[in-house]
Amino acid sequence: MTTEVDRAHHERPFDRFVESLRKEGTSFISPKKFADAFDVQVQDLAADLRVHRNTINTHPASPRIQRFLRDTLKLLSAIDEIHNDMARSKSWVRNHPIPPLGHNTAWDLTLNGRADDVVAYLESISDREWMKLTADLLGVRFYSVPALK
Repeated sequence: MTTEVDRAHHERPFDRFVESLRKEGTSFISPKKFADAFDVQVQDLAADLRVHRNTINTHPASPRIQRFLRDTLKLLSAIDEIHNDMARSKSWVRNHPIPPLGHNTAWDLTLNGRADDVVAYLESISDREWMKLTADLLGVRFYSVPALK
């Protein structure tokens, strides 16, 4: 029998983050909590989603809103596999241009229904590219060392 202590011990910080976004008493993600977590004003989130700002409050379970929130969490889950620093991961999603995907950010690509392309990119990059991405997430400079002959 699994106890609450056992579950807490095996739960990733990412899982706690996702649970913190859930709207109390429902199965959907709270757009307000999501906006707060990403340091985005609710009206800016509404503008990004191309919905009226009141829609966030009056219809938070809207399929369009929930799809974006879930897809963004899917990206964070993939990034969590690289590095489990939620603040840096959220910053990467919002701000880091991805050259093979037209130098768009993961946020912009997700807004345009391309979250799966970002996940595919994360799953396909080489070890060297992973190291560069990890360095970016850590905020350090990546230096490539030539192979010895």
